[in-house]
Amino acid sequence: MKSYAAFLMVSYVVFLSMGSVTMQTCSPTSPCTPLKGGQAFREPRQVKATTSAPLIYTMTVGIADFTVDWLTVKRRLYDGEFPGPTFTLKPGDKFNLNLINSLLRPDITGPENTFRYPNTTNIHTHGLHISSKSPQDDVLIEIGPGESFQYEYEINARQPVGTYWYHPHFHGSVHFQSMGGMAGLIIVEDDPATMSTELASVSCPGNCEHDVQILLQTFQYSPEERSGHSFLQREMHDDKSFRLNSVILTDSSN
Repeated sequence: MKSYAAFLMVSYVVFLSMGSVTMQTCSPTSPCTPLKGGQAFREPRQVKATTSAPLIYTMTVGIADFTVDWLTVKRRLYDGEFPGPTFTLKPGDKFNLNLINSLLRPDITGPENTFRYPNTTNIHTHGLHISSKSPQDDVLIEIGPGESFQYEYEINARQPVGTYWYHPHFHGSVHFQSMGGMAGLIIVEDDPATMSTELASVSCPGNCEHDVQILLQTFQYSPEERSGHSFLQREMHDDKSFRLNSVILTDSSN
C-alpha cells in the first residue's frame, strides 16, 4: 500500500449533516438547522521529519473554540486545531513527541468502565509497528491535568508505508475526547528509490502538490443531553460553559 494511494485510515467517522435549508442568515438567535457547512477545505498542518535525526515536537492538549456556520463550541483539541497536525515519517525514523496536558482540575472520577477522567489523556496510534511499552505506544500511560509525557517512538525499519491515525486512549475518556475532535494523521512515506518514475513524478515525497490529505472527524452539535457528544458532556460532568444547553434551535426554517 503506497502512503498516498489511500487518503486515510480512521475510525469514529461520521458524516457532517449538510441538508438543505432555506437561504437566510444563520445566527445563534436564529439558527439554521442542520448546519449548512461551506467552510473552505483546509488540510491538516504538516509536521515533517527533514533529517535523519529524531523528529522532535511538542503538542499541547487544551480547550479551544471551533466554529461551523453560526455555531461556536469549546472542545478539547491538539494545539487548538480540528483535526490535529499530520506527522510525516519514514521507516526506521525516531519520533520524540512531548505531549503537554494543559487541561485543569477537577477531573471527574467514577467506577471502572464508566465515562470518567475528561481531563486526563494519552496518545495511541493505529498502524505503526512500534512497542506497546512505555515510552512508546503504552495505552496505560496517564497524563493528568497539568502534566506532560515524552513519547519516544522507534518506527520499525520494515514499517509498511501508509496513512495512519493517532488519538487519545485513556480508559474512561477515549470516546469523549476522540468524538470531541482529538485526532490526527501519521504518514509513513514512500522511498522514491522504490517508486517508478511515473509515480514519483506525481506523488510525495518529491511532488506533494498533487496530494490532498482528508481526515473525516466527528462533529456533533445537538443541545439534547440524551445523545451524542452532549450526552457524554453530561456524563463526564463537563464544564457547563462548554455545553450547548443554552442554544435554542426552535427558531429555525427546518
